[in-house]
Amino acid sequence: MTMKVDSTASAAASDAAPLTQEILNDIKRTIYEMNEIPERFRGAVYLSAADAIRAGRDARRFHFDLVSLCIDGLTAKRADEIVNFVLNRATALTVRERLMRMGVEYATWVYSGAPCGSNDADHKAANGKQFPLTKGMTIRGKATFPGYDEGCKCIARPKMAHRE
Repeated sequence: MTMKVDSTASAAASDAAPLTQEILNDIKRTIYEMNEIPERFRGAVYLSAADAIRAGRDARRFHFDLVSLCIDGLTAKRADEIVNFVLNRATALTVRERLMRMGVEYATWVYSGAPCGSNDADHKAANGKQFPLTKGMTIRGKATFPGYDEGCKCIARPKMAHRE
Protein backbone atom coordinates (compact mmCIF):
# COMPACT_ATOMS: atom_id res chain seq x y z
CA MET A 1 0.00 0.00 0.00
CA THR A 2 1.36 3.40 -0.99
CA MET A 3 0.74 6.36 1.25
CA LYS A 4 0.35 9.80 -0.28
CA VAL A 5 1.99 12.60 1.70
CA ASP A 6 0.29 15.99 1.71
CA SER A 7 3.10 18.46 0.98
CA THR A 8 1.16 21.37 2.48
CA ALA A 9 0.80 19.51 5.76
CA SER A 10 4.54 18.77 5.75
CA ALA A 11 5.34 22.40 5.06
CA ALA A 12 3.03 23.53 7.86
CA ALA A 13 4.63 21.08 10.27
CA SER A 14 8.11 22.31 9.42
CA ASP A 15 6.99 25.93 9.92
CA ALA A 16 5.54 25.01 13.31
CA ALA A 17 8.81 23.59 14.60
CA PRO A 18 11.77 24.95 12.64
CA LEU A 19 14.97 23.01 13.12
CA THR A 20 17.54 25.39 11.73
CA GLN A 21 21.24 24.87 11.17
CA GLU A 22 21.81 27.43 13.94
CA ILE A 23 19.92 25.19 16.40
CA LEU A 24 21.80 22.09 15.26
CA ASN A 25 25.13 23.94 15.57
CA ASP A 26 24.25 25.00 19.11
CA ILE A 27 23.36 21.42 20.07
CA LYS A 28 26.56 20.13 18.48
CA ARG A 29 28.64 22.73 20.36
CA THR A 30 26.86 21.83 23.60
CA ILE A 31 27.64 18.12 23.19
CA TYR A 32 31.24 18.72 22.11
CA GLU A 33 31.81 20.83 25.25
CA MET A 34 30.68 18.01 27.59
CA ASN A 35 33.87 16.72 29.16
CA GLU A 36 32.14 13.61 30.45
CA ILE A 37 31.54 12.42 26.89
CA PRO A 38 34.83 11.20 25.44
CA GLU A 39 35.83 12.89 22.20
CA ARG A 40 35.52 9.66 20.20
CA PHE A 41 31.80 9.40 21.12
CA ARG A 42 30.76 13.03 20.62
CA GLY A 43 29.88 12.65 16.93
CA ALA A 44 27.63 9.65 17.64
CA VAL A 45 25.96 11.46 20.55
CA TYR A 46 25.34 14.51 18.36
CA LEU A 47 23.81 12.42 15.54
CA SER A 48 21.57 10.64 18.04
CA ALA A 49 20.51 13.98 19.56
CA ALA A 50 19.74 15.45 16.13
CA ASP A 51 17.67 12.37 15.24
CA ALA A 52 15.80 12.61 18.55
CA ILE A 53 15.06 16.30 17.99
CA ARG A 54 13.84 15.67 14.42
CA ALA A 55 11.64 12.85 15.75
CA GLY A 56 9.84 15.27 18.08
CA ARG A 57 11.94 14.94 21.25
CA ASP A 58 12.40 11.18 21.18
CA ALA A 59 14.05 11.04 24.61
CA ARG A 60 13.71 7.28 24.87
CA ARG A 61 15.71 6.60 21.70
CA PHE A 62 18.32 9.25 22.57
CA HIS A 63 18.75 7.77 26.07
CA PHE A 64 19.04 4.24 24.67
CA ASP A 65 21.69 5.37 22.18
CA LEU A 66 23.64 7.23 24.85
CA VAL A 67 23.64 4.33 27.31
CA SER A 68 24.49 1.87 24.50
CA LEU A 69 27.82 3.63 23.98
CA CYS A 70 28.96 2.23 27.37
CA ILE A 71 30.80 5.41 28.34
CA ASP A 72 32.85 4.80 31.48
CA GLY A 73 31.34 6.56 34.49
CA LEU A 74 28.16 7.63 32.69
CA THR A 75 25.27 6.43 34.84
CA ALA A 76 21.73 5.98 33.56
CA LYS A 77 20.71 8.91 35.77
CA ARG A 78 23.35 11.20 34.24
CA ALA A 79 22.34 9.99 30.77
CA ASP A 80 18.77 11.07 31.61
CA GLU A 81 20.04 14.48 32.70
CA ILE A 82 22.04 14.92 29.48
CA VAL A 83 19.07 13.85 27.34
CA ASN A 84 16.75 16.30 29.13
CA PHE A 85 19.30 19.11 28.93
CA VAL A 86 19.95 18.69 25.21
CA LEU A 87 16.31 18.24 24.24
CA ASN A 88 15.17 21.14 26.46
CA ARG A 89 17.85 23.37 24.94
CA ALA A 90 16.69 22.44 21.44
CA THR A 91 13.08 23.16 22.43
CA ALA A 92 14.02 26.56 23.90
CA LEU A 93 15.81 27.51 20.68
CA THR A 94 12.94 26.20 18.54
CA VAL A 95 10.40 28.22 20.54
CA ARG A 96 12.57 31.32 20.18
CA GLU A 97 12.86 30.77 16.41
CA ARG A 98 9.12 30.17 16.05
CA LEU A 99 8.26 33.35 17.97
CA MET A 100 10.67 35.44 15.91
CA ARG A 101 9.19 34.04 12.67
CA MET A 102 5.78 35.16 13.93
CA GLY A 103 7.12 38.69 14.34
CA VAL A 104 7.36 38.62 18.13
CA GLU A 105 10.27 40.78 19.28
CA TYR A 106 10.08 40.48 23.08
CA ALA A 107 9.17 37.86 25.64
CA THR A 108 8.73 37.79 29.40
CA TRP A 109 10.75 35.36 31.51
CA VAL A 110 8.46 33.06 33.52
CA TYR A 111 10.04 31.17 36.42
CA SER A 112 8.42 27.76 36.72
CA GLY A 113 8.58 27.54 40.50
CA ALA A 114 10.68 24.38 40.22
CA PRO A 115 14.43 24.61 40.95
CA CYS A 116 16.61 25.53 37.97
CA GLY A 117 19.84 23.93 39.15
CA SER A 118 22.75 26.24 39.90
CA ASN A 119 20.96 29.17 38.25
CA ASP A 120 17.84 28.99 40.41
CA ALA A 121 18.21 32.31 42.27
CA ASP A 122 19.06 34.15 39.04
CA HIS A 123 16.14 32.60 37.16
CA LYS A 124 13.78 33.41 40.00
CA ALA A 125 15.00 37.02 39.92
CA ALA A 126 14.41 37.14 36.13
CA ASN A 127 10.75 36.19 36.60
CA GLY A 128 8.45 38.75 34.99
CA LYS A 129 11.26 40.63 33.24
CA GLN A 130 11.02 41.38 29.54
CA PHE A 131 13.88 40.59 27.14
CA PRO A 132 14.48 40.85 23.39
CA LEU A 133 14.28 37.50 21.63
CA THR A 134 17.23 38.39 19.42
CA LYS A 135 19.54 38.86 22.42
CA GLY A 136 18.02 36.90 25.29
CA MET A 137 18.21 37.74 28.99
CA THR A 138 21.63 38.49 30.45
CA ILE A 139 22.22 36.33 33.51
CA ARG A 140 25.63 36.18 35.17
CA GLY A 141 27.04 38.20 32.27
CA LYS A 142 25.86 35.71 29.64
CA ALA A 143 22.89 35.83 27.28
CA THR A 144 20.43 32.98 27.80
CA PHE A 145 16.81 32.02 27.17
CA PRO A 146 14.18 30.28 29.30
CA GLY A 147 14.77 26.52 29.15
CA TYR A 148 18.23 26.91 27.62
CA ASP A 149 20.48 26.26 30.62
CA GLU A 150 20.96 22.85 32.17
CA GLY A 151 18.17 22.13 34.65
CA CYS A 152 16.13 25.19 33.64
CA LYS A 153 12.37 24.73 33.62
CA CYS A 154 11.46 28.36 32.88
CA ILE A 155 9.43 29.41 29.86
CA ALA A 156 9.10 32.49 27.66
CA ARG A 157 5.77 34.28 27.46
CA PRO A 158 5.58 36.18 24.16
CA LYS A 159 4.98 39.92 24.37
CA MET A 160 2.54 40.64 21.59
CA ALA A 161 2.60 44.09 20.01
CA HIS A 162 -0.71 45.91 20.21
CA ARG A 163 -1.68 47.63 17.00
CA GLU A 164 -4.27 50.32 16.71
